[in-house]
Parts: sequence; structure tokens; C-alpha cells
Amino acid sequence: MNSKLSTSTKTIVAICAKTQHQKSSSDCALFAIANAIAICNGLSPEYLKYDQNSTWGHLMQALQNKFLSPFPACKLTEKMLSENKNCLFVAAANN
Repeated sequence: MNSKLSTSTKTIVAICAKTQHQKSSSDCALFAIANAIAICNGLSPEYLKYDQNSTWGHLMQALQNKFLSPFPACKLTEKMLSENKNCLFVAAANN
């Protein structure tokens, strides 16, 4: 059986970073998508504060246009970073 999940890598690097806490308990998947898109675009989610009033609309438009762009956000200052509560786990496999 050919599995796309199998890998021949020897190490996995994991990074845990504090990220913005969502207002609603039903927005965790939305934030996971927003953070994944940020990482794919070279952005650091721990330095972003998403505009929660426009996140669902942004995702719906991106899916309709078949183009995933970074979610509306502002960059955080060092003082604002201390308010972040969630932990984002990023794993990258190295050969």
C-alpha cells in the first residue's frame, strides 16, 4: 500500500509558539487555517493579531476564488505578545 503519510526522514523539528486566542470556541479550526496560511507565506503567526470580524468572510472568499491568501491581521508589538495564550505546534521533517 502506498501511503502519502509515510516518510523516510530521520528527524522532526517541532516549534511551539504562543498565538492569538480566538474569541469563540468554534473558531479554532479557522485559526488553524489562518496560521497555516501565514506560515506558508513566510509570516510568523505569533506576531499576528487577526481581525476576527472578517476571518470567516476572508476564508469563504478564498475558497470561492480557489486562492488562499493571508488573513487580515496586524503585526503585534512585544508588549502585545505577552497577551497571547494559545500554543501553535509546527512540525517540519528534515532528511
